[in-house]
Amino acid sequence: MVHLRSLSSSVVKFGNIFSTPALLAILGIVLTLIFQIRGYSWKMVGSMAIITVIALLLHVQSTTGAAIPISELTKYPHILAHFGFVIPSWIKFITAIFAMLMLMIFEGVGICKGLLPDQSQVKPTLQATGLSNIAAAILGSSPTVDAAEAGAAITAGGRTGITSITTGILFLASIILTPIIGYIPSCATTSIIILTACSMMGNIKMINMDDFTDWFPAFLIIIMIPFTGNISVGMAFGFIMYPIAKLVAGKREEINPINIIIALLFAASLSVTALI
Repeated sequence: MVHLRSLSSSVVKFGNIFSTPALLAILGIVLTLIFQIRGYSWKMVGSMAIITVIALLLHVQSTTGAAIPISELTKYPHILAHFGFVIPSWIKFITAIFAMLMLMIFEGVGICKGLLPDQSQVKPTLQATGLSNIAAAILGSSPTVDAAEAGAAITAGGRTGITSITTGILFLASIILTPIIGYIPSCATTSIIILTACSMMGNIKMINMDDFTDWFPAFLIIIMIPFTGNISVGMAFGFIMYPIAKLVAGKREEINPINIIIALLFAASLSVTALI
């Protein structure tokens, strides 16, 4: 039997299921499930709208309000195409750059491989992502990754580039609509995140579950990302374990120098992060 004290000190623990936000999140998941089974294309927006209205009626405070006022947009010219290399610590800088690089490469490849029905579109998709990252740096934005937005769009039925253009337009509109979007509580978007995650999990069946050296590194990535709260750290565990498992099992022919180099770089990154 699990001791109650161990539950209270665990990284992930069971919260108050009877709190209003939790009940609204559960209701949102149920509604999204019903809409998904019924095949409604507006399942995500519909469930989010319903839960948002109920939350407003029950005076549930939003935790997704804008952290930056719209007035701050007047300062945008100060970061537009403004590059600087005043680095307080080169070790921290290189570590952060490496973690971001690995995150963008493997998250982009993984999501494209898992979500694109036509695998011939993986290469042009990654090329578009690379160009958008260059543009993001010039525009003073964080790097772009084919993440939740792409998964949600594909799950909703998007199949062409028009989907991405529509998403971009909506993001642009969100700048003006920030005060309104701030009223949407996190419990209203919970079901969307869960449904998107479920759509990404479908390709787990492609992992060779008969070979421990194949599925265990993949399992480490899947489980360590939520436990550490860091995508790059979670990936590091899996990429480090893969060549180790293959070498121990005597399957050297299944690994290549790239696997070993990436594992060593990830190991160095984790070590440096722990020491600085």
